[in-house]
Amino acid sequence: QGHVYLNVSYHAHLLGQCPPTKNQEHFTRRFVSEEVDLDQYRNPFGAYPKGLKGLRSANFWARTTVAEMRGMAARAQHMATARLYEFDRSRALDLSLFDRRELHVELGRYLVNYHDMHVGYMPYYINAFGAYGLMTELCAKWLGDAGANLQNRLKMDMSSLRTVASAQDIWELTQAAQARPEVLRLIRETPLEKVADALLADVAGQEFWEGHLEPFLRENGVRGRQEMELTNPRWVDDPAYVFQMIRRYADDSTAVQEILARDRTTTGEDIEEVLARLPRMKRATLRKVIGLYIGNSTLREVARMAMVTSIWQVRNIVYEVARRLTEEGLLHSVDEVAYLEFQDIQRYLAGDEPARDIFTRERIDEAQRLHDYNNRLPEPPLTFMGEHDATRALQAAVAEAGTGLTGLGSSPGRITGRARIIEDLVWQADEFQVGEILVTRYTDASWTP
Repeated sequence: QGHVYLNVSYHAHLLGQCPPTKNQEHFTRRFVSEEVDLDQYRNPFGAYPKGLKGLRSANFWARTTVAEMRGMAARAQHMATARLYEFDRSRALDLSLFDRRELHVELGRYLVNYHDMHVGYMPYYINAFGAYGLMTELCAKWLGDAGANLQNRLKMDMSSLRTVASAQDIWELTQAAQARPEVLRLIRETPLEKVADALLADVAGQEFWEGHLEPFLRENGVRGRQEMELTNPRWVDDPAYVFQMIRRYADDSTAVQEILARDRTTTGEDIEEVLARLPRMKRATLRKVIGLYIGNSTLREVARMAMVTSIWQVRNIVYEVARRLTEEGLLHSVDEVAYLEFQDIQRYLAGDEPARDIFTRERIDEAQRLHDYNNRLPEPPLTFMGEHDATRALQAAVAEAGTGLTGLGSSPGRITGRARIIEDLVWQADEFQVGEILVTRYTDASWTP
């Protein structure tokens, strides 16, 4: 239904091949939906190998992890440099001038980068996850409630690193607009879909665009909601969401400044204050584990932007193909690209076969019917064990039917307020009021700014 779903069983199986995460229970208990009975659960993909195979796996893991730790900072910096190069190069290309063969070569280049950036990202994610698991165990064992508070704050801080950075950048962009009254007027008063054209048609708007918006987009432009989904535009493709946030930040300047002025990171003094109650050896051990978690989490976010950039590059090719198919009359609009098979796009670019023979109306309509059918089903859980059983979801939906809203809160505790049901974030963002409880089917880190 257009969301990124996590198969907990398969991910636990992959992570379970490493000695520190061979106990899959840590992963399954963290991500599993509440309706799953873990007491009766067995991973259908298997567990950590035993015997000689297990020893060989442990030896391989130890060697590669040592090598990874030695070069992880330098590799993250290389990925950061590479992503800016790839971003600049891709934006400088006019794909409409490429023939099919040239597009095929360019897609091949993007897919290699896509592979390399994803492979490059995962060690930071896995190491951060492993360090967090070890930190959780040690905090619970040695510090009790104080340890739980420390680990939760660290997790929240590390999870919001990129979000806080983007929010700060949007605030600086807002300040630049506020310093130019005509620019702020255009952003506030022009219909959202026409703001970009209005700015580019104005002298002050052009100066703002080139001097402030372009650097912002270079740093943050590949972000967007559901960044793994090719059909969703990124901020660089459609900056409407950015303009929405500028409006909000300009209207609530005082509140935004107060929020951004807060210390959003756990200071060394905070950590040391909690660790001070431990004996010297335990204190040194836990300090080292916390350092590994913070270090890998920080580098993970650096590498993640390179990974997201590689997805955006592939999206550019896919939508150039969609534009051409629309011009040929094979698609009613570029939005129908969602009903195409990616392998068919590769096949189209790789040869001289007529597009009408590859992208038939019958197959497109059938894909749309299947999509519409899936959308009529109850929303699947974002995490599931093994396989998702749609029939069980139907039964649960009937059983839970009523006048209330049932869901998962993004923060602990209780709150009373007006519910704001969100159907389209970009177009509703400027309607939100302080104190409202936002209710939606799906959210991710890109919402927070």
